[in-house]
Amino acid sequence: MNVSGQGSPTMQSNATSIMNETILPEACSDFLLPQLTEHLYNLRHPESSSTVNIIRDIFSQLVLPIIMAIGIFGNLFTLLILSQKKMHHKLKPLELSSHIGLVALATSDLLYCLSHFPKAFFPNTVSLDRHLMIYETYHNGFVNLFVMSSTWLTVLIAVSRCLVVCDPLHAEARINVKSVIIAVIIIAIVSIIFTLPRFLALHIQGHVCTWENGTLDMVYLSTQHHDRLIVSESYVYKILGSLINCVAPFIILLVSNVLLIMALMRSQRWQQSNVTNSTHTNTHQSDSTKRLTITLIVIVIFFLVLVTPADMLHFHATFKKLMNESNDGMSEENVSDFNRTEIAIIVLNTIQALNFTINFTLYYIALVPFLRYKLSVQKLCLIIGCCPVFIKYNNNTDNDSNYMEQQQRSIEKFVQEPYR
Repeated sequence: MNVSGQGSPTMQSNATSIMNETILPEACSDFLLPQLTEHLYNLRHPESSSTVNIIRDIFSQLVLPIIMAIGIFGNLFTLLILSQKKMHHKLKPLELSSHIGLVALATSDLLYCLSHFPKAFFPNTVSLDRHLMIYETYHNGFVNLFVMSSTWLTVLIAVSRCLVVCDPLHAEARINVKSVIIAVIIIAIVSIIFTLPRFLALHIQGHVCTWENGTLDMVYLSTQHHDRLIVSESYVYKILGSLINCVAPFIILLVSNVLLIMALMRSQRWQQSNVTNSTHTNTHQSDSTKRLTITLIVIVIFFLVLVTPADMLHFHATFKKLMNESNDGMSEENVSDFNRTEIAIIVLNTIQALNFTINFTLYYIALVPFLRYKLSVQKLCLIIGCCPVFIKYNNNTDNDSNYMEQQQRSIEKFVQEPYR
């Protein structure tokens, strides 16, 4: 789960009060808004050191935008390929169900990247434009929404694949396209409901600012509804969020992944012992199923390695903050520990973002052979007219004609046999 870093209600109230009295009248210009943003952050996070702020700026304004840009392009291209109706032509019902799950996961990953990417270009938490503050106010809610949906979509496709591999007879009756679509819709609805308090607790507040010539202007910032803050800032909500988004998925994915790996090893031993009796068709189907299973195993491993540490640290930070507040403040040692935790959270949130960026590479490695992926890139470039890939093949020689025929046959095979 992404860590937003909103301050406590008391700290937020103090920050707003100080701004109303001393800062806003001096900040009615664009070039002073970054300083005002930094001052507001320091008011909300007095324990943060300058080192933490520098590291936060480097990761949020340089590293994360690069990761998000790669994720946006990769997931868009994934959806372009996997959403083609012709790709579903020869998929069996169980494979088609897993295919739909992967499309839903790619969509959620894409929305995560889209919701996170603009943050680098709108670093100020204060603005003269009310519309810019809409993104600043609600982007953390959207990020957490898509983290939760991607988490449980990963659980869905892992568990469904585990049932298909470990209990195929019952899986055929229970897992189909309709049930997977219903499960995806339920995950989306539950994710929206659970993250709703994060949206309701925030609002955009305007402050009147007087210029030297006597004219008035408005400066907007994102503040919290104290009467609605009890849910989103309560430790019960935060701990419940850690259990739902971290602990439960971790246990389910770990168990399902172990079962998948064991089933894959049994299948490999069986295939080796019966290699002489297997037909070409059976071998093709076995390779297709194995490739899909391996893809899901790697997706789950990536999730466990890249996402779980950030969620675990978030849970730890929440618990530590609760303990510090019960002790009426933070000692010097606790402040130092807070800064180390902040740096770790920044780094692990970036690593977590990698999970939503690199999943699409697995689809090309395991589900779509590289040759057909390359041909799809060429087709796309030809359509948008940005890459003269085939210009040198436009001569009317026999060799060039044969080459184009081979390319066309490869494209047709790509459409008809996507998992071969």
